[in-house]
Amino acid sequence: MTKDLYHPSHVAAALDRIADLEVAELRAELQSARTGLGPRLPDEALVRVIRRSRVQGDEATERLAYKALMERLTGWAWKAYSTLSQQDRQDLVASLCEVIVKAVAKTDGIDFWEITFARNRDRAAADIYQQYLSDLYGNVHEEFEAESHGEDDGGDAAIEMAETALIEARAAQVLTREEMRYFHPLFLSEIPLKSPRASTDLVRMLGKPEGTLREIKTTIKNKLQKAWEPLT
Repeated sequence: MTKDLYHPSHVAAALDRIADLEVAELRAELQSARTGLGPRLPDEALVRVIRRSRVQGDEATERLAYKALMERLTGWAWKAYSTLSQQDRQDLVASLCEVIVKAVAKTDGIDFWEITFARNRDRAAADIYQQYLSDLYGNVHEEFEAESHGEDDGGDAAIEMAETALIEARAAQVLTREEMRYFHPLFLSEIPLKSPRASTDLVRMLGKPEGTLREIKTTIKNKLQKAWEPLT
């Protein structure tokens, strides 16, 4: 027999508080949570809002909750891994956001992962950090030139990360695992397709000829446009 799962009391209290809010009121609550002006919604409550909004087809609320959650993750990781360089922390946050988005997308119901969110967040970040240490001196990829990224304190980047994470989550519902391997570098990265003057490019990084990568990009683009046309 399946055992019912319940949120911790502070999460349950937060969810009870927002349960009867109108859509506009809930969105205002999420916006306040992002700015820190309103009551703080626990991370587990944000996950619940994301999943519930997805079931209800409320894309705007889902997007706001994702932004709030990704900003929260960014702030947490920025402090927890303060010894890393700025670029390494951004890379860790991006990887962590990807892990969290995939876990959120696995189900719409309340699962053990959701009610123990903080523990799973910490564990995922620790795994990413351990991989970072393992790759520190053995990474075969060249670093993209620092000046092409500009300066960022991690705050403004959180909104962009949230948008990117949401795009990736929706793309993963349409594309195959092999296509997802090319989706981020071809559509979301700043790395040039082919540039002999750059420290690296996608041809060298992915080990595919330029023409092949252009064909893959066209195939993915057409597939996404066909799947997403009814939503626009």
